[in-house]
Amino acid sequence: MFSMYIAIIVVCFVVGPVVSIIIERSVKRDDPRTRDLLAMVLRWFTFWIVGVRLFTAGGVQAIRPEFTADQIFGTTDPTVFPFISELGYANLGFGVIGILSLFLRSWTVPAALAGIVFLGLDGFRHALAGGAFTSDRAIAMISDLVALVVLGGCLIALAVRARKKTESAVGDLA
Repeated sequence: MFSMYIAIIVVCFVVGPVVSIIIERSVKRDDPRTRDLLAMVLRWFTFWIVGVRLFTAGGVQAIRPEFTADQIFGTTDPTVFPFISELGYANLGFGVIGILSLFLRSWTVPAALAGIVFLGLDGFRHALAGGAFTSDRAIAMISDLVALVVLGGCLIALAVRARKKTESAVGDLA
């Protein structure tokens, strides 16, 4: 069954970032910043996964907590709705930071790191928690762990590259 939830995941994790990277690379060919593919990949995946995805999820959780309670957690107990609404407010906050990171480049790494911590831990919680394991919960778990791998891989690669540049600069001074 193809749902709006799956469509949002596909757009935020594949279509949005890939199309954005292709457009930026082709439109800004002569811009030196577009030569750094790794930074561009981190920027666009942070925008789409941490920004758009979490902002969208936060809006749904804040406005319709019963949907998340039923579809992700397999419960219709109204006592959990206030907690899910509060989760929605946190997701809205993460989402705003992720969206703004596209325009404030110095926010990209902190936004990606926040997304890694939140989504990575959430993915592991989905995997290890008991209760009903719905298809939407499985999609949430997989997408959270994919975010951890993609964003984490980019950050690790950037850190390794920065360290090599530092070591090279120090070696040139010796």
